[in-house]
Amino acid sequence: MSTRAAKRVVLFSGQVGANSTGFVRKVADEARKRTSDPIHVHSIGSRMNRILAELGHEIEPGTILNLDNDILELARHSALAEVIREVEETPGIHLVKTYLSFYWNGVLRSAHSLGQLRELAPELILDVIENGPLVQARIMRSHPKVKQTLRETLEWRADSSILAQVAASSVGSRCKSIVVTRGHNDRRVPNIARIIVDPNCKRCYPSFPMSWVQDMPDTLKEIDGFRDFLFEHMYVSDPADVDERKYAEQAIAALAAGNDSITIDVDGRPYEADAQELVDCLQMIDDQIKARDKAKVKQSHIIVALVPRTKQGMPAPSTGRDQELLYAEMLGKRVYVVYDENNEKAPGPFYTAQPYDVLPTLAAVKDALKRDGYLK
Repeated sequence: MSTRAAKRVVLFSGQVGANSTGFVRKVADEARKRTSDPIHVHSIGSRMNRILAELGHEIEPGTILNLDNDILELARHSALAEVIREVEETPGIHLVKTYLSFYWNGVLRSAHSLGQLRELAPELILDVIENGPLVQARIMRSHPKVKQTLRETLEWRADSSILAQVAASSVGSRCKSIVVTRGHNDRRVPNIARIIVDPNCKRCYPSFPMSWVQDMPDTLKEIDGFRDFLFEHMYVSDPADVDERKYAEQAIAALAAGNDSITIDVDGRPYEADAQELVDCLQMIDDQIKARDKAKVKQSHIIVALVPRTKQGMPAPSTGRDQELLYAEMLGKRVYVVYDENNEKAPGPFYTAQPYDVLPTLAAVKDALKRDGYLK
């Protein structure tokens, strides 16, 4: 448990529909278990609603963005000014939930002031990423009069990530922008709490096969064990936490079978997603996977890759993993490769001739990470 005195700010951004407000509160509860520092949660949206009500604006749920932009800016400025004062007056770790932009009725609108962000001076801006089809479904459910396409949702997500980077650069060199994911059923809460309590903790990107091994249960079990091991010991940027491509693949099969939609689970309730829309967005989904994973490699200190054994006893191929290793090498990242000792084929020169630590087991990787100062 950390006992370091702190007076710090962590800003959570992302999209409407990523359901990050409840997630932030779960992260706060988990962080309180890890530090004696007080943890404070501030929701800019909730404060804006209160301020607008005090000004005489009666707002139905889900309609705040229908207000005039000048009124919204006034409420937002007042809400953030309140938080800035509270941060100045109150020691502890302050988690601020806000948005940097809104996409509403076909228009992308700014939702921040760089001047106020500099006053707030966050050390971290956490860009909360969620599966695009889930975000779209939540928006359509909570705002039935709004028609937002999946393509618009994906474009807004990419725009939000860029804005998080710009905001961090504007705040100064002490501020980092980091892509974070909730994971299924918010299972990454402990992961995010780790980096909030210790923003200087070591960050790891795990690289492993995905597409090639879906019909190999033993290999998938090995991959799950590999991921669990890393999450136990450090902050992990897991590429598999955003797995929206599976919906596009299901949509292809649905269209081939003559169906216009697929049923997806959104917060425990079924939602009918348009199959053709998913297929039409497949290229964008793939492009964003590549861009997002590169961003996660870049924000990490180390890369740990897994070359598991297939059911035929051979090393599992993965073009994505191998490209990520090359990209990490280009950035000067430290790379560790777990090359399953039970593979019938020895590692080739693309592993052994590179400046990688090629190791046979997770236990060997743990020893190497301790040796190099990445684990205590």
